[in-house]
Amino acid sequence: MTLTLAMANRQALLNDYNALWGAASQLAIFSGTAPTNADTAFSGNAIIAANPFSSTAFGTATAATPSVITANSITQQNVYATATATFFRSYAQGTSGISGSSFVVGNVYMVQAPGSSTLANYQSIGLSAGITSLAAGQMFIATGTTLTGSGTAYLMNTMEQGTVGTSGADLNLNTTSLVAGGPLSITSFTRQM
Repeated sequence: MTLTLAMANRQALLNDYNALWGAASQLAIFSGTAPTNADTAFSGNAIIAANPFSSTAFGTATAATPSVITANSITQQNVYATATATFFRSYAQGTSGISGSSFVVGNVYMVQAPGSSTLANYQSIGLSAGITSLAAGQMFIATGTTLTGSGTAYLMNTMEQGTVGTSGADLNLNTTSLVAGGPLSITSFTRQM
């Protein structure tokens, strides 16, 4: 027996992506061996690029079979560090105003307001050494708990995880060999059911 969903239900579920992703979601690309799934902790992985979704992440689901939603424009960003891209995770903005010694090792954060904290302060708790200037919107995996100086970050909530490759992957790039400072554009990102 095969379970199927009515078209209206498929469309409704896909249209919920905008509510789930929210207005400050990002797609982060990682190096290293991918964790088993989106709920598994990192193990020696690093964020090598992070591209923000539009404030309304996705368009409206189609009435076709299968129903499809397409991401609105994803902002081009420069790559943080030279590395091989192996997997991605999409993130929605969670708790804001994280500061001081409130960071949790292994969690993903996005710089909210740099404050008086220097680039080196953020790099001491996980921001990539490939980043040469500090700006709101940059993402990092916390490697420490305490940020010196002032500054705040958003906790980011994992939405999904997928493979990165040049063909047949969940996210296909022209090359998986990313170079620090080079531009990264994601021109199409869809989901269907």
